Amino acid sequence: MDNFEWKITVDPKDKYNKAKKDILQAQKSFNDLDYAQQQQLVYELIGAEKLNWLINSIQQLQK
Repeated sequence: MDNFEWKITVDPKDKYNKAKKDILQAQKSFNDLDYAQQQQLVYELIGAEKLNWLINSIQQLQK
């Protein structure tokens, strides 16, 4: 259990606010990684095809 940090947290009951909290925490965790780890994580979780879809989706939202 040396690889884990125990914490007591409070989560919102509202699904939207919980999702928002989770995304902000994921962003913080991602930013704590070095560049090579960020690349590896993106590749493992998303893959190239889904990454292109995500980029296109974000671009559509900005229009």
